[in-house]
Amino acid sequence: MPDRHWKASLRTAAKTHLTLGIPPQEQHIESLQVVVDAVLHAHPWVGAYERQWPAMLYLYRYLKARTRLRTFPRKTQPPPYRRKQSSSRLSSPALSSADASASDRMGTPPRPERHPNIHAHDCVAGKDAVRQFLQLASPSLEAYADAFIMLGVRDQASLQGFLSWPPNARVQWLNEENGILRMSRLEVGSFLLHCENTARRSAMQG
Repeated sequence: MPDRHWKASLRTAAKTHLTLGIPPQEQHIESLQVVVDAVLHAHPWVGAYERQWPAMLYLYRYLKARTRLRTFPRKTQPPPYRRKQSSSRLSSPALSSADASASDRMGTPPRPERHPNIHAHDCVAGKDAVRQFLQLASPSLEAYADAFIMLGVRDQASLQGFLSWPPNARVQWLNEENGILRMSRLEVGSFLLHCENTARRSAMQG
């Protein structure tokens, strides 16, 4: 069973074995694995998850946060895309080519967000939508459902928002987050093709 101490264990191992302030993609892969193995040894339940993704996800976000703190100690990170202030719905961005180029320059592509007032039963139904979407890919990517949900693609609205992005924005997001997902080349290709086909069908139906 998960406990409340595993994140502290991960942070301690990261401070011991990694260089904080350096982005995760620039860390030595062997050192990253040492940190994950230390958490797995202290908290065996992590091993029940595909590729120990809870530990990898938290480690990835922790390193990115420490990198931002060192690089921008007095500034907050700018939002990855603009939203209308009056909107209270889940973000479903449809980026222009200019927005996509700006996102490329910032290195922070837009990402789906969770509505703060969404009800529990809606969350369950939304997770089922994400799981079904990944299951329909060929080969099936259902094993990655929990990781996608934690990365922000957590319900029907955020999934539709993600599919509304231009293909290059989806590729950029996947390139950034695949350090956590650890998809094979075949799975990456399957996912992007499935997204493109689904987005095309939705556009034709609309």
